[in-house]
Amino acid sequence: MQPWEIIAGEYPPSVGGVADYTQAIANGLVERGEIVRVWQRGEETEPIVSSSGVIHHRCAGNFTGSGLRRLSCDLDQLTDCKRILIQYVPHAYGCRGMNIGFAEWVRSRALVYGDDVQIMFHEVAYPWVRWPLKHNLIAAANRWMARRMIRNASTLYVSTTAWCDHLVRLGAKPEQIQLLAIPSNIPESTDHQRISQIRNELVRLGTGSIIGHFGTYGKWVSESLRPILENLLQQRTDVHIMLLGGGSVEFRDGLVVEHPHFASRLSATGRIETMGVANHLSACDLMLQPFPDGANTRRTSLMACLINGVATVSNVGHNTESIWRETQAVALAPNIDPITFVNKINSLLSNSDARLSQALRGKRVYDQYFDISRTIDTLIS
Repeated sequence: MQPWEIIAGEYPPSVGGVADYTQAIANGLVERGEIVRVWQRGEETEPIVSSSGVIHHRCAGNFTGSGLRRLSCDLDQLTDCKRILIQYVPHAYGCRGMNIGFAEWVRSRALVYGDDVQIMFHEVAYPWVRWPLKHNLIAAANRWMARRMIRNASTLYVSTTAWCDHLVRLGAKPEQIQLLAIPSNIPESTDHQRISQIRNELVRLGTGSIIGHFGTYGKWVSESLRPILENLLQQRTDVHIMLLGGGSVEFRDGLVVEHPHFASRLSATGRIETMGVANHLSACDLMLQPFPDGANTRRTSLMACLINGVATVSNVGHNTESIWRETQAVALAPNIDPITFVNKINSLLSNSDARLSQALRGKRVYDQYFDISRTIDTLIS
């Protein structure tokens, strides 16, 4: 059996979607009987075997000079031809996202050492921008790195089909590319008692429905989320908004400063453990997940809503894949305009049967297309 050598720029105890995803992939492969070694940043000389059976090598330094030499040395002590799966996000490998040496190292593993290099592109490159111009240096370096790596890779995986055209323009062959949609890094909740407790705590505040949002509240999404919430809370006095995730408390506080009369109808959990997120998600009547680039298969926050069977409203954008229209897994607003979004929310709040159907459809689509088992099937096929 040829082991999997997973190169991970982000991996627990580091936090984040890519770290969680990589751990889930490693554990899933082991559960199928595969041998998995994860190669991480660090200076340790002895590997550690996790409780799941994944072998951790923390020897790659910062994925630069001496760390890459040490990584190659350790890999060369294994079988002649390695199967290397790289979890790729440009900024995860240091050098401010411009680690050209790492890209050359990846290429050399295939070209010189004959390894089977496979790359999972969580992101391809920083976008071109009008300002500040210096950020275009990162964009150019990212594209050069991707072009060098894909030249000798056997398989290119993408977290969204929106990346396919980018990779083809950089020299990839369409037949090289396969979709690996991102599964939820939040589990499915089955704690009905805790779910009821959360609902009772919020409903007794005098509201009838609970609408949630789960995310990290970065500038890009927050600028879209804020006007939707303002419009919704002004229109309806019968809803309570529950904000989940790191940054939610700060986002709520900023909204309350501007709209103090909303305070009693806004709550925030801050960063909590994954099962706590699942329980709070499941306590919601509806999830509100706007994205400036649209609903797409790389959004773990969207997957968390689907796996927990909560009706979800999102929107079409330039990165929205056809699967969302074909399956109707979420209720799609045609754009991110606040009024359009709130109209879509109101239509589901006023029709409990439609809301239940939406929730059940979303869960069914998740199980069919996005569950971690589908990802593992693709990798080992």
